[in-house]
Amino acid sequence: MAERSTSAADSRAQKPLRLGCVFEQAIGHITFWANLEAQMRAWPDVSPEWHLLPYESGGPWPPRRLNWTLRSGLMARSALRGRSYDVLLFHTHLPALLCLDYLRRVPTLLSMDATPAQNARLGIYAGGAQRRALIRHLATDWTSRALKRAHRIIAWSRWVQQSLITEYGIEPARIDVLPPGVNVALWEGSVRMGRELGGRGKLGRPARILFVGGDLRAKGGEILLEAFRRSWRGRAELHLVTRTPVAREPGVYSYAGLTPNSPGLVRLFGAADLFVLPTLGDTFAQVILEAMASGLPVVASRVGAIPELVVEGETGFLVPPGDADALAQAVNLLLDESGLRERMGRAGWQRAREEFDIARNGRRLVDLALRAREEAR
Repeated sequence: MAERSTSAADSRAQKPLRLGCVFEQAIGHITFWANLEAQMRAWPDVSPEWHLLPYESGGPWPPRRLNWTLRSGLMARSALRGRSYDVLLFHTHLPALLCLDYLRRVPTLLSMDATPAQNARLGIYAGGAQRRALIRHLATDWTSRALKRAHRIIAWSRWVQQSLITEYGIEPARIDVLPPGVNVALWEGSVRMGRELGGRGKLGRPARILFVGGDLRAKGGEILLEAFRRSWRGRAELHLVTRTPVAREPGVYSYAGLTPNSPGLVRLFGAADLFVLPTLGDTFAQVILEAMASGLPVVASRVGAIPELVVEGETGFLVPPGDADALAQAVNLLLDESGLRERMGRAGWQRAREEFDIARNGRRLVDLALRAREEAR
């Protein structure tokens, strides 16, 4: 009888994890989903079912007049209705705020790139509802309830971890700091391709500065453009990947419609000499990981979790957001010294391989979900 019970338990343990994944499809969250989904397809011990919540939903429900917290929560409830899972994974926590009953019944991992308090301080992600005291109080209360009911919380950075502990009273033992990661092998290929095309380090051609940011103003692209016009035109080219229209001018090249991990985007990274993101406010800029995996030195703003990605003076430079003079000084150093670009790019590439590979970090995430299933039995 004991042998039969043990055999039944072993059989259950060998079944693939039924993982319900509720993912926002906005900003960099789309990249996270694409990278993680591609990895999970190769792992037989997990059977994910993806519920993608598009920010730009074209249907009549939920109404666009509702804020994103309510819309994403309603979409999540609709997606989960009648479904059965061993574990739920929400990214971010926002859709979970209207799914507290699911969090009570099913062990749940909440993945977060920032807390509401951090987003409010950054300012650029806070909608009108967040500026109303009553709504802000209700959102904080819902967030605290969701965090306390979650089985574990996945913080993308120590920056998020600290906010969870000090501002939401979450026990450190319930938090796992786990960055999202990128497909390092894909971006490593851009390094080889860039060199084969003569795109990187070729004598006699202008250095290529690459910027990637959907909203040109919010990501600091306007500041970068001004610095280029003032100091670098003629000695460098500026390549802008953005959905914001950019007027044509000498030395400036703009690209629209490039999707995450697309061949066109990979080629641009491969041909660039340095990556610059002077963002005015960001939580966790995954594009910096792509630049590092491509062997590029990085100049970025000291904001959010970015200081945990860029090692000052080793893989790039950090500058205060909105400081055009500091930005120009950092970029000038890299334009003047090709050896410095090479050393920083190599250090960033090594750091991406060791700390930000989705193959490793995605596996850790799945292992946390498997452990949650076992702990809930």
